[in-house]
Amino acid sequence: MNPTFLRGSSTHPRGHALCFFTTGPASDQVYAIYLIVSPIPFELGKYLPPILAGQVEQFDLGPFAAVALPPVPEQIGSVESISAMAESREDDLLDCGALPTGGPTAALPRVQEVVQWYRSLYESSVSSDAPALESGESDTGADFDADELLYGLLGDRERLTELSKLVGSLRYGLEVHDGGMVQSAEDRMRKIARYLPDSFRAADLVRAAAEAGDRGARLTELLLQRCFKLVEEDYAAVGELERQIAAV
Repeated sequence: MNPTFLRGSSTHPRGHALCFFTTGPASDQVYAIYLIVSPIPFELGKYLPPILAGQVEQFDLGPFAAVALPPVPEQIGSVESISAMAESREDDLLDCGALPTGGPTAALPRVQEVVQWYRSLYESSVSSDAPALESGESDTGADFDADELLYGLLGDRERLTELSKLVGSLRYGLEVHDGGMVQSAEDRMRKIARYLPDSFRAADLVRAAAEAGDRGARLTELLLQRCFKLVEEDYAAVGELERQIAAV
């Protein structure tokens, strides 16, 4: 089973992630690794002695090298502390489930699976972005690059603040029947959505914001509130908002 993104997005991974396993009677013991994907493609084999390079060639490592530090999970604080660490460092946060029976050393094969899985997500993300980033056919392409850079540097709370401003622009555009304003706001909202965790349901928020009428306005309001409550970790409020969303 693949890890779950608690922070970050599987469609746009940052390339650096804190990954944790849990154990103990109440899953209260936390073991973690730090996962890094090199943003510069290179062939690992050419930096190794010939005898080792031959072994590396047996595996599909892809163009982006990835590594887990340390190579086996180390015990560290709690889920809350590692979550705060990921927030302060702007890292992705991955829940890798229960630590395999046998302890941290026995988790080595699982760690390698996670490393290669995350690397493949990063490689896919870079590949899907390449056509848009390389087109450069107009000023709009340049604006796209600037937006992507800005949204990639912001934290989740700041991204939501930008998203709420764009919601206002999009809804106003719908009211005055300004198709250009609607399209511009929706495009920028989708860019932000790619950087938010899957649990935020940002894609649903964009769709609701683009829906004219009272139902679209109400859904947008509830989904945006839900996003901010997730950032605040107010899960009781999130549950209540989900019930309201289902009833709309």
